Amino acid sequence: MSTFGPAFLDELRNRLTLSEVIGRRVKITRAGREFKACCPFHKEKSPSFTINDAKGFFHCFGCGAHGDVIGFTMRQENRSFPEAVEILAGMAGMQVPKSSPEEAKRYEEEKNLYTLIDEAARWFEEQLRIPSGRMALEYAKRRNLSQETIDRFRLGYAPNDAQALIKYLTAKGYKPQQMVDAGVAKKSERDTSKDVGVYSFFRGRLIFPVGDRRGRVVAFGARLLEGDGPKYINSADHGLFHKGQLLYGFSRARAAAADGKPLIITEGYMDVIRLVEAGFMGAVAPLGTALTEEQIQLLWKIVPKPPVRPDLLNHIPILCFDGDNAGSKAAERALERILPHLAPDQSVRFAAMPAGEDPDTLILNKGPAAMQAVLDAAQPLIDFMWQRTAGDRPLNTPEDRAGFRRALDARIGLIKDRALQQDYKNSIQERLQQSFSGNDNRPQQQRFEKRDASKSYGRSFMPVIKPRPLPNNLQERIVLALLINHPALFVEMESALDTLPITDASLEPLRQGVFDFMSESNMEHENPAALREFLEKAGLGQALSRVLSPDLYVHAGFARPERPLSAALAGWHDIWNRHERISAENELKNLSLELKSTGDSAILERIEQLQAMLIHMDEKAEREVVEL
Repeated sequence: MSTFGPAFLDELRNRLTLSEVIGRRVKITRAGREFKACCPFHKEKSPSFTINDAKGFFHCFGCGAHGDVIGFTMRQENRSFPEAVEILAGMAGMQVPKSSPEEAKRYEEEKNLYTLIDEAARWFEEQLRIPSGRMALEYAKRRNLSQETIDRFRLGYAPNDAQALIKYLTAKGYKPQQMVDAGVAKKSERDTSKDVGVYSFFRGRLIFPVGDRRGRVVAFGARLLEGDGPKYINSADHGLFHKGQLLYGFSRARAAAADGKPLIITEGYMDVIRLVEAGFMGAVAPLGTALTEEQIQLLWKIVPKPPVRPDLLNHIPILCFDGDNAGSKAAERALERILPHLAPDQSVRFAAMPAGEDPDTLILNKGPAAMQAVLDAAQPLIDFMWQRTAGDRPLNTPEDRAGFRRALDARIGLIKDRALQQDYKNSIQERLQQSFSGNDNRPQQQRFEKRDASKSYGRSFMPVIKPRPLPNNLQERIVLALLINHPALFVEMESALDTLPITDASLEPLRQGVFDFMSESNMEHENPAALREFLEKAGLGQALSRVLSPDLYVHAGFARPERPLSAALAGWHDIWNRHERISAENELKNLSLELKSTGDSAILERIEQLQAMLIHMDEKAEREVVEL
């Protein structure tokens, strides 16, 4: 019998990617979220052998061969189980535990820990259903948790009785030391003849079972229901559980990632539960600690790598911390920890929750669409780094700006991948040039102080990421895509559409076609399918295909037809604000030249109005970020 413990074998399987191991011996090709190949175990001309990395299994529909990475190595190389484990351990850089009576004993202990913890989880669940658990059940109902959700997440209750669980597990044949090793009991410090030696670690709390990478319960989180003490506590690390290397909801999120769903890292158990209830199946949370390097590496490993879905950003996990000061600090700490581990196709985005909200409260108060809008507006890491580094620092003098550059350089220097680090340096340098561009480096408002050099006409200059004209005809394509996919926006957009230039003459008939459709008196004005049919019948099918091509959605995910109307509306507001700002900046530039030659006070008054408008736009941009 093998003496490899379950924890060792799980770690071995998790360190190796099945498709990479099989791909060293067999030619494989991607097929959607899986891989396929001609079966190495029987002769065939067309591939019937599939590899699923997310589930960790291969299967041949021809001969029925099925198994994991260890089973493949055993069959392919005709090896015994221990021999296959040794080969794979070498590939994974793991030390194979020596076969000994001690190892055999540890193997049995690990198996017993799994069963003991699952017994405890079932007992906690039962306590929530009986009269003594009424207070916990009422709390769960007050948090708007349905019975279906309670059952789905195996929520339970730990009564105040410090010996109730101990007696139950003792009756099942478990020893006090095993309960301590599993993290459900603690040794008593008292030394009396009546003392039974251990007491329950969780008491008077709502219980959240924590699953390992395969979904087996290995630990618990617990929420205090009344009295004094920490609001939340978690199991201490033990042989099967290391809180910095696991995430709440990971096994479910792993399957969601394989289905192309985004991974969302939030702060707490209730956030994960509410997100999953609302359909965001890729939600996870750290276990009472700040997000660790190991946890983010764990997520990067399971997300599909591009170009599986080049039109989506779902391969980039989204960090979504609470909209308060603590959440802001948590995001800042996460940034510092993630930077050294960035690599090609390996990054994160940052979603800003509304002030005072978390995913749980936002979904309860405003619904899943509001949460989707937050996720749609998630910032790339480089944008988040820029804004957080700028913060509230003054940037009026060369010394101020030099300090800002130095702070950015320090953060970029944390990136270990040299090629990626250089790309960041280039991008930041471009942004610095755009933010501090002009004939001199003084803030703009200082260039127009003609009447009174001591008077200030605006706030201190802040290098917000200012909108620039979108390349080629991208802006007009986005606007048309928004209208065609979300015709309900026409009322909101109609008055502004005439002022947005259409530089591509071939797209003007498409815009006119949308106006024609909306002007007809029918009941289908908000029906995207009816609008597309109308445009195609008008001979505009080719222009329609060009506007709605998949590459557009890489730049404007909010314009996709499946996006909620709130996200599409936010995207439109961003485009219109962009257009207004560029128009105001161009007018300001022309007027400043005219002022130098005329000194006209009316021109100066208009300049001040434009400056105030741009300041207002900057402030609004800092509150509402929508990524194009």
